Order: sequence, then structure tokens, then C-alpha cells
Amino acid sequence: MMFNPSVSLLMRIVPCVFIIVFLYLMLDHWGPQVPSYSLRQASTGNEHAYMGFLAAPYDLNDTASDDEDHYYTQTRMLLYQLRHDPATRSPNNYPFVVLVTDDVSPSKRERLQREGAIVKRIEKLKPLQHVTRKAWQDQITKLRLFEQIEYKKILYLDSDHFLTRPMDGIFEDEAAQVQQNKNLPAADATKSDEAPQPATYGFASNAGSGGYDHSIPPRKGNNVNGGFILLEPSLELFNYYLSLTTPETEGRYNGRYNEQGVWQYAHRRNGNMPWMQVHWKWNINWATYKDYTDGDFASLHTKYWGLDHDPQLRDLLMRIKWKMEGFWEAHDAL
Repeated sequence: MMFNPSVSLLMRIVPCVFIIVFLYLMLDHWGPQVPSYSLRQASTGNEHAYMGFLAAPYDLNDTASDDEDHYYTQTRMLLYQLRHDPATRSPNNYPFVVLVTDDVSPSKRERLQREGAIVKRIEKLKPLQHVTRKAWQDQITKLRLFEQIEYKKILYLDSDHFLTRPMDGIFEDEAAQVQQNKNLPAADATKSDEAPQPATYGFASNAGSGGYDHSIPPRKGNNVNGGFILLEPSLELFNYYLSLTTPETEGRYNGRYNEQGVWQYAHRRNGNMPWMQVHWKWNINWATYKDYTDGDFASLHTKYWGLDHDPQLRDLLMRIKWKMEGFWEAHDAL
């Protein structure tokens, strides 16, 4: 048999090529992976949305840095959790809309938008006459949540929340269903100096837990927690709320609690539009570290600052803050 140099060379090359390809694939699969910092963009045409509210801090001067505004920082933390953190972000890619007043600085608005929020400027409503705490005077503007009729359902969360798992399931909670106005015949159910009430409405929340020393599950109560509202936007309902903010009508509820007082009166349990209570596992206020470890709550209403009474909870929130900051430092460095 004659020796064929071409065949001999081919027999040497083929195994080498196979080994090179094999090693390349193995290194590509098992080698260090470069993290992806591409941002999730909120899909358009969503029926549901998460929503927050941000006004300028009352206790900081114009020379303060953005990072000194704790509510702004925790809004960024909540935005990171809702939009980017794999452990808590929206599986359905629901947007996070932040309503901001005109006095929120452009740098804050631009940063929130760059990090994935839909930032919407709104005009302030006139504070209630009974509100003496400056920190609360802007809160009545949260009534404008009900003007956001481009969405079918909205979950509003105060900025000082953190999540333990995705929240999308709350939009299917039994309390999220549209309710019928009861049209009660009682004289105090409707009053002539109040705007007409809508025939249907959507308003759900959870009752406040009453303090740090609460049970798990927390008790059911009658008082609305104004920092956690599952709602169906409605201009008719918004106008009804506005009619409750006049000097003549404000005395019908505790105006010191601002928008929460309005909602407490408008959706009183013995009225035409009683508020519905979501499942207790969705949210807890007066949160403690025990709520995190033992309560199986999806969201905890607590600040990352001012937690010296609960150092374990403070450290947990600080880790979330550092995780958010590290994520954006890595992204901005690209």
C-alpha cells in the first residue's frame, strides 16, 4: 500500500482541531462569566403598575447632596428591587412609576429615570388646614394616584419599603377585585356638600399593626395604612376625595393624618365604599427583624435609617442599600 502524505497530515490535524474546539467550549462554559448590567426596560401597555411618591425633603437645604435625602435613597432601593434584583423584581415586568413634585431636583429625577423608573411630575395639592407637621404637608398630593388612569390597577408603596420576594401576585388578590358602591340610605352615607361617589371603586390596603410588639399574623383593624394602597384609578373618585379637603368637610375625619384621613373617611367600613383588606402576608408596618425571619411577609414598611432599636433589621436594609449602590457603580463603570 502506498504512503499518502495528505492522509497522514489530515489524521494529525483532525484530533488537534477537536481538542482545541473542546477546550474552547469548556473554557467558555466553566470560565469566569462577565456579569451583565443591561437594564430591564419596562414593557409598554401594562395594565398594572407599581407607584411611588417623592417630594423635596423639608429638613435639608439647597446645598445638601442628593444622597443626604433618605427618602430619595430608599426610593432608589425600592426601584432596584422592583426592576433589577432577580430575587424581587417584577416577573411580569410591571413598571415602577414615581410621582414627583416640582421641587424635586432635576438630578434626582434624571437619576431615577436612568435607573429604570417612569418619572412623572405632578402639581402639589393645597395642604389640609389641620396639618401642622411640615413633613406631612405634601402627603395630600398622593391623592393624585387616582388620576393615573392609564393603568387599570396600581400598587402604591411609600418609599420606605423593602421587598423580600416579587409582588406581582397582589394584583390577583381577592381584595383587588372591583367593588360596588353600597348606596346606603343612611343620611350620613352621602352628604350634599360632597362630590358624587362612583358606582364602582377599587381600594384595598392593610391595617396598621399598631406597634413593634405585634402578633404574627397581625390583627385585623379598621384603620387604613396610607403607605400601602392597592387601587383602581378613577377621576370620579379623585374628585370625590378633593371635595373632602375643603375647610367645611375636613372636620369629618382626623385631618392631621392628611391623605390617610381622607381615605379613612371615604372608605370607612360602615360607609358606601368600605376598604378591602389584602392578605396579611403582603405587607407589614412597624416592621421588625422577627417579621423578616418568621412572618413570611412580601414587603416590610420600615426605613433603613433610624433603626438603632433593631440593629439586625438595620443591617439587613443596609445590605440592600449597598447591593443597590454596588450594582449601579458597576453599571456606570461600563
